[in-house]
Amino acid sequence: MPGSERSVSLSDELWVLFQGVQGARALVEKFTQNQHSDEREEAETAHAVVAVLVMITERLRLLDRIVRGSVDSALILCRQNEAVPAEGAEPHDGEEDIVLPVWSEKRLLCHHKAEWRRAKRRLVQVTAEGKGSQ
Repeated sequence: MPGSERSVSLSDELWVLFQGVQGARALVEKFTQNQHSDEREEAETAHAVVAVLVMITERLRLLDRIVRGSVDSALILCRQNEAVPAEGAEPHDGEEDIVLPVWSEKRLLCHHKAEWRRAKRRLVQVTAEGKGSQ
C-alpha cells in the first residue's frame, strides 16, 4: 500500500550511535573522577564501557551492510531512528536526510532465494571436496 513504507533515517541512527558513545564517555569520566571506588565498582564500570562499545561496533557493522544493500534496514528500525516525514516539513537546516527504506516483501523474497541458492552451491562444493579427499 503506497505511503505506508517504513524507513530508517540515517541521521537519526547516527545520533543514536553518538548517544551510545556519549554514554560510554560519561561512564569513563565518572570512573576516573571517583577516587573512592572499590575493585568491584571498577570492574563493573569497565565491563559496562566495553559492553556499550561492543554494541556500538556491531551496530556500525550492521549499518554498513545496510548502506551497501546486503541487509534489510528493518533489522535496525526502531522508534528512535524511523524516518517519519511530517506533512509539508522542510529538511533540517536546508539539508536532506539519507533514508534507508525497509525492503519490500518482493525484495526480501528475492534476497532469501539468492541466499538459498548460494547455500546450496556451497553445500555441493563442500560435499564434493569431502568425497574427493576420501
